[in-house]
Amino acid sequence: MKKFLLTAFVAFSVSGSVLAQADNFTGLSTAVSIKGSDTSVYADIFGSTSYGADVRASYGFVLSKDIILNVGASINIGSNSIYKFNPIETFSQSAKVKNLASIYLEPGVLLSNNTLIYSKISHNTGKFQYTYNDAEVSVSESTTKSGIGLGLGVRTMFNEKTFIQFELNRATLSSKNNQNYYYLGLEGDRATITSASVGIGYKF
Repeated sequence: MKKFLLTAFVAFSVSGSVLAQADNFTGLSTAVSIKGSDTSVYADIFGSTSYGADVRASYGFVLSKDIILNVGASINIGSNSIYKFNPIETFSQSAKVKNLASIYLEPGVLLSNNTLIYSKISHNTGKFQYTYNDAEVSVSESTTKSGIGLGLGVRTMFNEKTFIQFELNRATLSSKNNQNYYYLGLEGDRATITSASVGIGYKF
């Protein structure tokens, strides 16, 4: 009986230790990140770097002793410029991405009680807006593109409730809608968005 009780006590203690270690990264959390993004189209001939932010919310689950899975969603604040030409007053041409949003999975491995390294797979959508203006023609068209993104990140707890994180992502977005962007030279094109972000978050 004593042996059974001792075994049960040890098992309970180990289980409690694992849960306590993983507890920093489980449950509901939210974060705000500052990010720099390079958005390019047309085989990288056109592209531009933009700076902005995103807001995200996620929920973490314990999969095993050292494995955590976060499931979440994010939305971009602001827009990503692709290019902008305005050499003279009577001519302008521009393209940008608005309303970027994603849903994602983040499987991660605990490096310590307070640090998690994770990979990321996401489904991303964004509204691509193209404009062209000259003395005779004015064109404004938009289409929604979507695609898969991959990333890597590190999250570290400041204390029981607050954490910081650094993340790298690359997403490729395309559209089934073959609109005619004749004036823009972007018909049927796909876009690549590469971003780096640093953020602060709160665990509920």
